[in-house]
Amino acid sequence: MSATPVTLIQITDTHIFDEPDGVLGGVNTRQSLQRVLNYIAKHFSDADLLVLTGDNTHEATDIAYRALRDMVEPLDIPYTFLAGNHDYEKPMLALSSEEGDGEIDKWMSVGNWNILLLDSHEEEKVNGRIAQEELEFVDSILATMEGPVLAFVHHPLLPVGCAWLDRQRIANAEEFFSMARKHQQIKAVVNGHVHQEWSGEHHGIKLFSTPSTCMQFKPNSNDYAEETIAPGFRWFKLYDDGHFETAVVRVD
Repeated sequence: MSATPVTLIQITDTHIFDEPDGVLGGVNTRQSLQRVLNYIAKHFSDADLLVLTGDNTHEATDIAYRALRDMVEPLDIPYTFLAGNHDYEKPMLALSSEEGDGEIDKWMSVGNWNILLLDSHEEEKVNGRIAQEELEFVDSILATMEGPVLAFVHHPLLPVGCAWLDRQRIANAEEFFSMARKHQQIKAVVNGHVHQEWSGEHHGIKLFSTPSTCMQFKPNSNDYAEETIAPGFRWFKLYDDGHFETAVVRVD
């Protein structure tokens, strides 16, 4: 076993538009993302994996997905992605390299860790739900995994303290936790969607939310509210014995 940890980077809710001047909440999403990517290139160039956790584009077009791909690939870090409520799976495949197999990853191994990519999006809906066939797949694949597991998903499993956002969380979260309790490998589940930093724990599983790379939502707000705070990303250091370190970095 290696004492050197595996390094993962999560970016989320990039909301890339077709046009380079596309703005969300007063923030040019491409310019903001580029600043985040520049920071990652400078400080995390040796990362083992980059995970994009949904709302990758704002309008789910081939043009926007290709633009995002062209921004991410120069990092020269292996990357994978999953869908958010703003995404459509078919055009999202344009995020893959041209040599890709035309499929969205469900899981992969990085070092001693297994990375699960959960699908909580339902096209044309803002709310989250994990389909029954997805739960059955996760149940079956966990039964074959021996190493620790880090799971990524777009929507949060638990309320984060914003009433308007909490109505959009994964509706059948308890079904997921019921399944997860049968397996002891899941160390943490990490989501996007809420455009803010949050952490919690449920049934022994650590839970984390990560800021958007563009505009941010105000924490603990009953109604829609934005916050003027720098965008960010989250890093993980994953150790062979199953423990990990994580933190959010804000990029001015």
